[in-house]
Amino acid sequence: MFASEVRYGNRTTSQIRLSNILSTNIVLIRHVLSRWAELKQHLGERFWETFTWPGESRMNVWEHLAPLADSYGGPREEAIEFVRSYPGPLPGELLEFTARALPKSRVLLDHCIRIILGGEAQPHRRSAALRAAEIIGRDFYGDAEALNPLLSYSGYHFGSHLLAVSYAMPDAPVLKIAAEEFRHALCSAPRKLQHPSEFVDFCCLGSEGDIVEVLVDLLSRPLPGLSYFWLCSRIYG
Repeated sequence: MFASEVRYGNRTTSQIRLSNILSTNIVLIRHVLSRWAELKQHLGERFWETFTWPGESRMNVWEHLAPLADSYGGPREEAIEFVRSYPGPLPGELLEFTARALPKSRVLLDHCIRIILGGEAQPHRRSAALRAAEIIGRDFYGDAEALNPLLSYSGYHFGSHLLAVSYAMPDAPVLKIAAEEFRHALCSAPRKLQHPSEFVDFCCLGSEGDIVEVLVDLLSRPLPGLSYFWLCSRIYG
């Protein structure tokens, strides 16, 4: 399998896909993880390049391996070292791995905060930001020191950082202040909600009566977006 060569530009190496657009090759991933030391010894410096396709990085490979890496000692330790040193926002699977492998750790907290605050500028990361907020609520409930970067955040005023605070410190004064400002902003807007992200904010800041009123407004629209209700299910289970 590793003797064949495929050339991409100026690189020549065996190329093996761990997944495609529709599915992940679980059998192959288990094989790679179970024979980790053997494959790394055989491939040497070509190990990561073998599983990394053009335009991808080592992070993409770990994203595929992470869901199953817990059960394999060597890969698990290397995955932990990777997330400890990775400076960017983790994708969902690596965030979940970090939550399992390093619960209540500073590494996990830093990654969650990075995802939440970075997600304000990148709407496509909204799902990861919601999960990071849930993890903070579970692992850092009531920890004011851990929550300080979120409590003192002065960027986008209504965002996932408030959702995380509502999970971890529901009586925080910042939530009451934000709730009043959010209601005022809604009253002055042409419509109650303009984007699904605003619905998340409203669910964590509004009262039950407020939320019901907003849901009625959403249902009365010609084509209510399903993303609103998916986000609501993520927040309320």
